Amino acid sequence: MNVLNPTSAQPPRHRIALSLLVAAITFLAFARLIACDFTTLDDPDTIANNPRLRPPTLANVAHYWTATGEDAPFGLYIPVTYATWSAVAAVAGINPHAFHAANVLLHTLSALLVFHLLLRLFNCGAPAVIGALLFALHPVQVEPVAWASGTKDVLCGCLSIAALLEYINFAACGLASVSASSPPDEQTLSRKRRGNIHFTIATICFILAMLAKPTAIVVPLLALTIDRLLLQRDWSQILRWLWAWFTLMIPCAIWTTRAQPAPWSTSLPVWTRPAIATDAIAFYLYKLALPLHLIVDYGRRPQAVLDHGWIYWTWLVPAAIALFLIIRRPRFITAGACLFVIPLLPVLGLAPFMYQYVSTVTDHYLYLSLLGPAVLLAWLVQRSPRVMPLALILLLLLGGRTIAQEQYWQDTPTLFEHTLAINPNSFLACDQLGFYHAELARKLRWSSPAAAREQFAQAVGYYQRGLTIHPQYVPSIYNLAIVYRQIGREDDARAMLRRIVQLQPSLPPGLRADPIGLADRLLIYNDPATAVDWLDQVLRNNPTNARAQQLRQIALARAATRPVTPPTP
Repeated sequence: MNVLNPTSAQPPRHRIALSLLVAAITFLAFARLIACDFTTLDDPDTIANNPRLRPPTLANVAHYWTATGEDAPFGLYIPVTYATWSAVAAVAGINPHAFHAANVLLHTLSALLVFHLLLRLFNCGAPAVIGALLFALHPVQVEPVAWASGTKDVLCGCLSIAALLEYINFAACGLASVSASSPPDEQTLSRKRRGNIHFTIATICFILAMLAKPTAIVVPLLALTIDRLLLQRDWSQILRWLWAWFTLMIPCAIWTTRAQPAPWSTSLPVWTRPAIATDAIAFYLYKLALPLHLIVDYGRRPQAVLDHGWIYWTWLVPAAIALFLIIRRPRFITAGACLFVIPLLPVLGLAPFMYQYVSTVTDHYLYLSLLGPAVLLAWLVQRSPRVMPLALILLLLLGGRTIAQEQYWQDTPTLFEHTLAINPNSFLACDQLGFYHAELARKLRWSSPAAAREQFAQAVGYYQRGLTIHPQYVPSIYNLAIVYRQIGREDDARAMLRRIVQLQPSLPPGLRADPIGLADRLLIYNDPATAVDWLDQVLRNNPTNARAQQLRQIALARAATRPVTPPTP
């Protein structure tokens, strides 16, 4: 098999027909997601209630190109993703169906790109179609496509695959051999020009992918894997060009660090991190093989992995696979394994990241990793045509499971009640359901007071359940304080805010409440004495904070005129 053959074995008509087949199946499988609503999981802040999308102006788009540190939403520097959301908002406004449609179209484009990538590697239509549909239809892809805020994963994956496809097109031009030949003819010069164009497009796609989501920093390693193991070019040919991509990784690492200066930290020993990473790989392999009970919060936090003893045996599965690959060195299986694991490297827990506070593993991290299984299945189908019927049955089963999984993304209550049914210890699901019912109560407060009271009661119940699971989860404490005050439980509301004040020093920086916002809330809730104590702590860390100084003077004045009441236990 000559993977560097610059012309595909498929006639253009066949390629177009197969492309339309892949696109149609992918779009139809995910089309029902277009009717879904926003959820409370990040969507209000990133899209639904984002003032910079109401309306999206050039100045607002420019803001996301300069936002770093606390100004970067959720500690992520993703200006290309926000530019995409701005474009959708400019066309359709803040309409959830438009944002879901954008995700479905991006995923359809990703499937098309995977099809053409596999076609370039295997020069055969059937394996490429089967591999592309595995990538498109696997149920773990539902989360990033169905989640409006998951655009960052789908867009990043789409641009990364485009970069890899163009890199393969570049390699097929044989540019290294061109430059080494003596006097070039017109055909050789044409190949050189085409090669330069392909590499330039690939580089632009790689840069845009990193600006859509920083995890695209792994794309050079994916290109290296494809080039060495599948295209089998020499190291000198590979590194002569890929060094530029490895150099581009450096600024991505810098801007990511600036946007996320205080990642979540864990008290677990450093030696546990490789075990946490192999546990995550084992979990992902399990969900890849048996995609059942898929939820947004698996609760697989580092401490939970240690407490349950998973850390001591789950590493055996990845270790056994790695040992087999080292001993037998099967080229395509090794390539598929590397293409599966490499996109996960930034989120395996080798270095702490914020979402580990909820779970190390989550489905949307697997989006680009599905390229590995797609390559493996395409190779198996090409190697043995008898695999084709089994592959078709597999795709039918996966497609049916995907359609079934989509029903849980209709809206917030459906999504998180399903999560709680699978993982009753999900404090994240409790928090999101509490927030949903509290927001609904506020909308009903004047039109239907009885219904509002019922919704507030449900919100309190969910927040209290979540805090029973995780007593230090500040978002739930803060939101519960707001609900308590709205239903007239002033003492309980003040008790929640005091609880946050006590927790602040022990929390990771990224999970602490906004210090000025907390002081404002303490004053609103008529607790000036606690506000003074809290602002003293703020000013010890930042003596020049003018807003904290101003609020402290206000708090002192109010405390002098208000009788002291003991804190509610």
